[in-house]
Amino acid sequence: MVVHGDDGLDELPLTGKTNVWELRDNEIISYGMEPTDFGLSLASIDTILGGSPEHNAFMIRRVLMGERGSHRDIVLWNSAAALMVGDKTRSIEEGLELAEQSIDSGQALSKLESLSEFSQSVEYY
Repeated sequence: MVVHGDDGLDELPLTGKTNVWELRDNEIISYGMEPTDFGLSLASIDTILGGSPEHNAFMIRRVLMGERGSHRDIVLWNSAAALMVGDKTRSIEEGLELAEQSIDSGQALSKLESLSEFSQSVEYY
């Protein structure tokens, strides 16, 4: 799956239409989709822009702790696509459900914390 938002982003943005090229059964299928097609709200680019590494880490922790809003929506939508492309789900809709379950159950935060602990324990030479 290759995606390109009308706003120029190379991910599934919340700003409007995204053009998609998907390889399915050895054929390239092209189509457009919007976050509203999946029950997600539109948001301006300004509401989801990142910042410093510290700010971005703070924001992802807030999302994984269950905070709702545009940051969560963009994480859910892009995660849903990744889950579908990785054959973990059959559709974006199923991917959204799985991503929501992962966040809401605390599993996603637990994985992040495990990764953080591991990365801090590795000695770099």
